[in-house]
Amino acid sequence: MISLKKTTVAVIREILGSPTGSEQVFSKITGLSISTIKKISAGNYPITPKSALAISEAIGVSGDWINRNDPNIPPLERDNRTPYTRDSYDRWLKKKGTQIGPSDNLGVAQDLIEIIECFLISVIKRNGSSARNDLWEFARLMEGKYGPSIHGGISHESISGVLSQMARVSKWRNHKPDANESMDEKEYIFPEDS
Repeated sequence: MISLKKTTVAVIREILGSPTGSEQVFSKITGLSISTIKKISAGNYPITPKSALAISEAIGVSGDWINRNDPNIPPLERDNRTPYTRDSYDRWLKKKGTQIGPSDNLGVAQDLIEIIECFLISVIKRNGSSARNDLWEFARLMEGKYGPSIHGGISHESISGVLSQMARVSKWRNHKPDANESMDEKEYIFPEDS
């Protein structure tokens, strides 16, 4: 099916429907101005990586899909595999509400796992050097938004803490409980290693 919408932002706003997809609400949840939303939706203003990231983080849609700006390609969730629907947004809000926070090791671990998974899938399915270039551009985007890397590097303890949480999140995500086992995400991930 070919979309009659001109941009991916117009498509995603239509999927979200009223009131979430309205200019006012969409502006508020993404942090982009109403004017920018109008211009991007109409195709009168380019979608920048910064705008795509803001939209992706706010509603759980793939930043790659937003950036590609081809409204005839069906939208995907941030995993770049799952089709994006109105239910995707509701699940994204629920997921964001259950995370401890972006500065917490667990939140960082979850995000890094998603980034690494997407990177590895890209390397396997596509040209590895292209995926590395995209990762490098992402690092530059983050550096531009949050400042340069820490002089002297990140402490070994900080890296170890995040890697430990990544291992725990990965173990939890890959665990398949049997019929008699109840799996509580918080109980499984959150306790500190002794």
